[in-house]
Amino acid sequence: MENTDDIRSLSILELVGPVCALMEDGKRINRIVQHLLNQGASLKLNFYGVKLVTPSFYAAVTDGLYSVFPESDRNALTMSNLPVPFAQRRP
Repeated sequence: MENTDDIRSLSILELVGPVCALMEDGKRINRIVQHLLNQGASLKLNFYGVKLVTPSFYAAVTDGLYSVFPESDRNALTMSNLPVPFAQRRP
């Protein structure tokens, strides 16, 4: 995890690997995200090097974040470098 300009960057490649398919892995990332957001951190989930993200993994990562955190805190979480096919399907 890097910390540049008060934004913490989590490498999904380092935490999960190039294939992000399991809901359990998504839930683990979700717990990390919630913990850091509760501490007031701004966070970037970096998917650089990840080849596949399944909808179930993505849903597990984001599950509950929108209902738990107020809209102002939601801006504290960004995602970058999502694999192109997945990024195109995301609403």
